Amino acid sequence: MPPRWAIFLILAGWALTTIWLLMAEYVPLWSTDLPAPVLIALSDETIGSRTSTRWKVSMDGKEIYRGVSGLDYIEKPEEKFLFWMDLTPLPNAGVGTIFKTFRSEYMTGRSGFLKGVAGKLEIQPPLNLPLDAQASMEGSVTDGKLYRKLRETFQGKETRRELPIVELGKPGMVWFPLMPIWRLGRLTPGSRWTVTCVDALGDLTQGSAGSRLSGKPMKVEVLSLEESWKKEDPKAVICRRLRAVSEECQMEIWIDPESGRVMKQEVVLEFRHRWVLEREE
Repeated sequence: MPPRWAIFLILAGWALTTIWLLMAEYVPLWSTDLPAPVLIALSDETIGSRTSTRWKVSMDGKEIYRGVSGLDYIEKPEEKFLFWMDLTPLPNAGVGTIFKTFRSEYMTGRSGFLKGVAGKLEIQPPLNLPLDAQASMEGSVTDGKLYRKLRETFQGKETRRELPIVELGKPGMVWFPLMPIWRLGRLTPGSRWTVTCVDALGDLTQGSAGSRLSGKPMKVEVLSLEESWKKEDPKAVICRRLRAVSEECQMEIWIDPESGRVMKQEVVLEFRHRWVLEREE
């Protein structure tokens, strides 16, 4: 049996480690002064991307994209949750389908707060010309700031750039206009907080300047009125509704209060186009 001083050191180390884990990972979940965290159910770790959600995506009343979203649980070398969404233009969708595929990602720890973002875009060449154009973006969070790097490839020539740094604060949380949140917890009517907008599609198409929407704070409010996310369907889930507003971006989000799942998201970008993302059940 080890001496008493060794036992004391072991117990003290265990206690300090436990306290640090609680402070870093779980206390933010209970604080009402912070953004509502992404809610990660225990089943998400085991099911992961073996289950996926399909979305209908419309712009100005016309369905032009189909979306698929999912989650990958990554255990090593550092535990994280990778949320992703793929958008694909519908055949003959017309104006607005400037890309073949678009993938957006955000990563969190168990607490549900941001660790990194990513995106990938393959351009649709006009008139079926043999033009190879792709862009990808990767970003990581350090000391409350989001650092992003952009890589562009055109006809085999690659360029790398850094996008403007995004101030997030601690802990950080971002919302993508064209990517619904996986699940959202702690939704109390009347609650207000601030998140940061990251427009991954705009960042990938506008070069080193990035999207003017990215980095802008969004004021979020949980509305008191609950309503169906499908007014024409009497059996549709009655949802808690969120409103998020920033410069040139407004979002309305319908969330199932029991599961935390987003059922519908409406977005107006730059006071021009109105996007609607609806879950397919």
